[in-house]
Amino acid sequence: MQEILFLGAGNMARALIAGLVRQGWPATAITVCAPHAERREALAAAFGVHAAPAQARVITPGSTVILAVKPKSIGTVLAAWQGSLSQARPLLISVAAGVPVASLQHALGEALPVVRTMPNTPAQIGAGATALFASPEVNDEQRQAAAAILGAVGSIHWLEDEGLMDIATALSG
Repeated sequence: MQEILFLGAGNMARALIAGLVRQGWPATAITVCAPHAERREALAAAFGVHAAPAQARVITPGSTVILAVKPKSIGTVLAAWQGSLSQARPLLISVAAGVPVASLQHALGEALPVVRTMPNTPAQIGAGATALFASPEVNDEQRQAAAAILGAVGSIHWLEDEGLMDIATALSG
């Protein structure tokens, strides 16, 4: 299984980790990096995943990075990880509400493969519906990886037009 690195340890990170572990994803392949020790350590204790302070983990090529931070923190987080992300070129999955792919790529300074998602609240109990949009840099293998990861918390629906993301979010709650 590929490695998954969560940047952020909030409710959506918890829901995704719970779903992945429930689906049989090895906890040892999941790492949570977040500045708040108590949040990342709580996830490690609950699910057996690795926990590390921000910037303590190297991103490996072929891995997936899940950006699970508040939209207001996107710029700061991406700036801190820019070098590692640029070097490894992982699949970046964003669950940050309202942040378009172009904004993420602009903050990174380059066009990395990005999947923008918006899981809804029922994802926290494995019954969610998630809209996904892939940037042109995302290959078929990365699309499948994103589908497997987000599918762990409910049904998924690919959008061909990112402009529909806000509508999908409004409809799914």
